[in-house]
Amino acid sequence: DEVSNLSWIVNEDHGLIGIVRSSYGLAFFHLNSDGSLGPRTDVRIPLGNVANQFEMISVYPNPFNNSVKVTFTVEKRTELEGIVYDVLGREVDRLPKRLTGPGRGEWTWTPNHLSSGKYFVTVQSVGISGSLCLGVAHAIYLK
Repeated sequence: DEVSNLSWIVNEDHGLIGIVRSSYGLAFFHLNSDGSLGPRTDVRIPLGNVANQFEMISVYPNPFNNSVKVTFTVEKRTELEGIVYDVLGREVDRLPKRLTGPGRGEWTWTPNHLSSGKYFVTVQSVGISGSLCLGVAHAIYLK
C-alpha cells in the first residue's frame, strides 16, 4: 500500500507533506486538516534498482546554511546529473552534469536563490534513453 510507505515531513507554509518512492518516481501528498490525503503531485523520474552500482554517501552538513556537499560512489564510469526538488515536488535547481567514477564523487550545492526549507536532492544517471534516478537524499536549508 502506497500510503503506508509515506515518509512525512512538516513544512511551515504547507503543513504536513508525505513523500513516497514508487516505480515511476516520487509522489508528494498534502495531509488535509481532517486527516485525509489531499492532492497528489507526481515527479515522474524513473527510479532504478541499482544499489550495487551506486551509493549516496551523504548530504553534509545537514542542516546547512550556505552550501552542502552531496557525496556519492559509483562502481563504473557514469554521467551523472543532480536535480533538486522542493517539498511540493517542483524542480528548483540542477547540479551540473559530470562524468564521474568509478569511485567517489561530490557536488557542492549553494542554493542562495532559494528560501529556507527542506529539499530533495536526486542523483540521476544520464543516458541516450533518458535519465534514471539512482538516489534521493533530503537536505534542510537554513538561510
